[in-house]
Amino acid sequence: MAETYEEMIRKVLPRFRKPVEIDQGKLAEDRRRGDRAQQLLADEDLKRAFDTVEAVYMHAWRKTDATDMERRERAWQMVTLLGDLRTYLITCVERGDAARETLERAARQV
Repeated sequence: MAETYEEMIRKVLPRFRKPVEIDQGKLAEDRRRGDRAQQLLADEDLKRAFDTVEAVYMHAWRKTDATDMERRERAWQMVTLLGDLRTYLITCVERGDAARETLERAARQV
């Protein structure tokens, strides 16, 4: 008699289902970093600083002569780097949220 699909899967899956080790310290650090990043992103002074610096760089980029490629490129790189910094903070928040959920799920399973 041929094995059913379900029977074959039951034989094969255990080899692939190894317990996942949870690095509690790394998750706690990700959660802490995410909480701090969230505080920074919510801080009105830091928001104002981001907006002001971005406006200065954008103004410099717009006002450079079209033939001054070096200055235009430098100003555009600064705008891009500022966006990268914002993105990094947002990523920290997202990782922190994921770490919090993982830690909570692990605590419920104990």
